[in-house]
Amino acid sequence: EVKTMKLVIDNTKNQRLIEEFYFIEAGSKGKLTISPFSLNEWLEERGYAQLLVSKKPRVEQLIQLEDGIIREVTTKQVKQKIITLIRNRKVEPEEKSIRRKCLDLLMKLPEKTLQGYLANLVVYAEEPSVDETRLRVFRDTKNACFLPYKNGVVEITSKSVSLIPYSKNIFDKGNIYESSIIDRDVNIPDGMNVEKDRLVKDQVGGLFADFVNLAFKIGIEPSRTDNDRLLGTDNDEYVATVQEFERCYGYLLHRYNDPAAARAIVFIDAQSKKGNVAGGTGKSVITKSIEHIRNLDPIDGRRFLGSKSEGARFNFSTITNATEVALINDLKEDFDLGDIFNVITDDMEVEGKGAARNKFVIPFERKPKIVLTTNYAVGGTGSSHERRKVIIRIGDFFSRCVAKKITPPDILGKTLFKDFSVDEWNAYDLYAMGCIQQFLRFGIGNTTNRSNEKKLLVEYVEGLEGTGCVVDFFDGFVETELSVEGLPIDDLWKKFSHKVLFKDRLGRCDDKTKLKQMLWRYCEKSGITFNPHKTGNTVSDRRWLSGPRGAQVEWIKLSKK
Repeated sequence: EVKTMKLVIDNTKNQRLIEEFYFIEAGSKGKLTISPFSLNEWLEERGYAQLLVSKKPRVEQLIQLEDGIIREVTTKQVKQKIITLIRNRKVEPEEKSIRRKCLDLLMKLPEKTLQGYLANLVVYAEEPSVDETRLRVFRDTKNACFLPYKNGVVEITSKSVSLIPYSKNIFDKGNIYESSIIDRDVNIPDGMNVEKDRLVKDQVGGLFADFVNLAFKIGIEPSRTDNDRLLGTDNDEYVATVQEFERCYGYLLHRYNDPAAARAIVFIDAQSKKGNVAGGTGKSVITKSIEHIRNLDPIDGRRFLGSKSEGARFNFSTITNATEVALINDLKEDFDLGDIFNVITDDMEVEGKGAARNKFVIPFERKPKIVLTTNYAVGGTGSSHERRKVIIRIGDFFSRCVAKKITPPDILGKTLFKDFSVDEWNAYDLYAMGCIQQFLRFGIGNTTNRSNEKKLLVEYVEGLEGTGCVVDFFDGFVETELSVEGLPIDDLWKKFSHKVLFKDRLGRCDDKTKLKQMLWRYCEKSGITFNPHKTGNTVSDRRWLSGPRGAQVEWIKLSKK
């Protein structure tokens, strides 16, 4: 052993091996050891570091920073990298013995011990304190979106789309996560600028746009071939819904989180009602397509727990610092959007399960966008719910296909995103970029759609399974029976009971208190003042009692603003 180690010290070639991996030290008695300080120094020369991903609680992620690319790595990967470098090192016959001893030393090194060494690597942070080093990361801004491809970064604004080659100092704007690089080249037409109100209408987007064109149709019978692209698209509801979809798709792909406009995008089947749950409409295909542009983390909505459940803290346990979009798929009927208000509008707290039970917080500006799919109306009413969601209703074209045993590949000629040619991938990429540009230009939640507005009003006033009977009653009452003097709530209840209750078998409004609450919500959305001679922001504040002491009754007065 001593003789072998003497060779390490005396032989020039062996000395080079030790010099290259200088963290492995040869003792005077021939024993090899690892110097933790030298190991970290050696790793830092090769770009390894810790990245601060959460301040409270403090959580660091092991990374390798190389040529402007941030690569998340594990302790096991670092160990394997070192072993591979030594194993692949070309050596002379007399060096093989020392190389073997180096490999033995590393293979026997416990991962926990190595993890302890690596914890002392230099720490980077986007917003560093005195103990960290600043790391600039290439991120989207409010007015620009950046998509990194293999052949460059696409910059998208409301007015232009352009490809910036990596050779043009792109990393001066910051480092790019390797996991965010889209693994294909893209070809941007000269002067691309999507000045269109609706991309699908102009057949931008290839097969995916064809799928979208069909998915939003309602009441159109499919055929295995020769489906008329324009049939069922010449109505206001279809036009407005597709416009909103394209802008919401762009919103999900844009990685900037605007505190004033944080929304969850909810995909629901247009024909789903209480007792008639639709499905097979294509919403999963559409939402999962996001994974071809951004890092998508799917979450099983059937196992998603309400906020009062003990296990709710694990709802987002699979989310990582690299997640860009969180898809909560196939939510249950009892889901209430209020359970994730804080996730939509605040930092995202993530807690893992089991051995990975680490807890960290993703700051609001870097957290993933939220998209939901469900066969049911999303629970919760009120302005708080409304301003935190945008609902996209998918048509029934593909559910009709299911009934006829017609599959999307039968219609499109192939399965979406399977065996795509270079041109087909490029068509999808250009469609996605067009959607982003539509969002940057118009925002979301601004599309006018009378039919959709009526559905939203019914949901807001009557609740999840509302039939529209209560809203129709209020419409007629305000138009023909609105009294300047007002009327007792008992009289309103009698009118309502006579006209509506026998129609509304779901019993969404079966007492005067519910009726008053629904009327309050109706007034909020219809430009009507509830008890205008009273002040306050709640129905309780504006309660109006009239009559002699001891015999007062509640009255209601309405006035158009």
